[in-house]
Amino acid sequence: MKQSKNIIKRRNLPVKTRKKSTSVSNSRSTKLLDRAGYISDFGSGLYGLTALGQETRKRIEDLVRNKHLKSGFHEVSIPSLQYSQDWKESGRWEKFEGEMFTLENRDDTEMCLAPTHEEGVVRMFRNTVRSYKDLPITIFQIKEKHRDDKAREGLLRGKEFVMKDAYSMHASEQSMQSKYEEVKNIYRDIFSTIGLEVAEVDADVGVMGGSNSMEFVAPSQIGDDNLLHCNNCRFGVTDEHESYSEFDTNDNCPECDGELHLDNGVEVGHIFALGQRYSSSMDFNFDTETGGDENVYMASYGIGITRLIQTTVDQNNSENSCKWTVNQGFTLSPFDICVIQDEEVDNINEMLADVSDKRTLLYEGNKSIGEQFSESDLIGVPVKLIFANHWRSNNEVEIELYNDKTIYCDPEDLKSEINSIWS
Repeated sequence: MKQSKNIIKRRNLPVKTRKKSTSVSNSRSTKLLDRAGYISDFGSGLYGLTALGQETRKRIEDLVRNKHLKSGFHEVSIPSLQYSQDWKESGRWEKFEGEMFTLENRDDTEMCLAPTHEEGVVRMFRNTVRSYKDLPITIFQIKEKHRDDKAREGLLRGKEFVMKDAYSMHASEQSMQSKYEEVKNIYRDIFSTIGLEVAEVDADVGVMGGSNSMEFVAPSQIGDDNLLHCNNCRFGVTDEHESYSEFDTNDNCPECDGELHLDNGVEVGHIFALGQRYSSSMDFNFDTETGGDENVYMASYGIGITRLIQTTVDQNNSENSCKWTVNQGFTLSPFDICVIQDEEVDNINEMLADVSDKRTLLYEGNKSIGEQFSESDLIGVPVKLIFANHWRSNNEVEIELYNDKTIYCDPEDLKSEINSIWS
């Protein structure tokens, strides 16, 4: 029988797990991701993703992509390598140059690796938007970004990282604010599905500009913000905002009856109501319904894709397991299922054919059963199909779940049992 492409034999997986981390980082979650074989250190601020890390990245990207497409966004790709002309036109060339990688090409023309793409969006649509009838437009992309940031905590703050950045363009401030509120709900849905706790924090607009912005900040030991947040609602405030001094630990939450708690925080998402900040400086306008012209209203929305990997691991607060959440059939684990067997089961491929839609890590008995359990726990595979003593004694599959629950089932019932677990 032909084996499903979703079944990965452990011996064919080019990943090395370790009992001790080789990472020089002091971060528990960086060391854990290194031990579990998700990341590879390429030097200060540079990490590669192994086959495990890439699959987890892909699952985040697919979730984020589907949520945006469902909401009417269109996926695009804007060049990361850009000429300085647009950045000088927007007034951000000097302001961003401290963190922006800049270079000169063979013609001695200044260029940069764009750390964000507001200028690129204007460049892409400035000559296609003519009338209010062309608006609104909503777009997004998921790609690598580069910033000459101070390297910190593995994937949390690197010089190369993966980001989803989305942009909306509107004929009125009211339309912009409506989309801004809609994206808040998209982000809430994304973080809830991942199983990540976040607080919603009013933030300064900084170098991005605009009228207002909001950060989504995850309580986490590796965070570099001080975060006061409520455990009963989404309210939060960080020490980067001027209102932080108005609150203290154990104060009543201003939005509900809960108490405020102090944690470190990681910014995992940030949205900006940009207004006409970029359209006014870069001559991005449209013909109004009354015959005049007006600058386009814009908003931007970012999520740190690779940052989410490490923040989720860190928030789950485990020393020896990545412990990915399972929520309504979704998990960030690179495998939905692993098969543990102390000796190879003759008809294992036939049984796995019933669950061939689930990505499965197949141990074939060439590791001890203790090593199989230890490694699958370290990786964080949420469902284990165990073929050992109970299988030989009772001809039942032992299913060990992420919530420490154990189920026993007849092989003929395996498909329905797995579908029930992942429903």
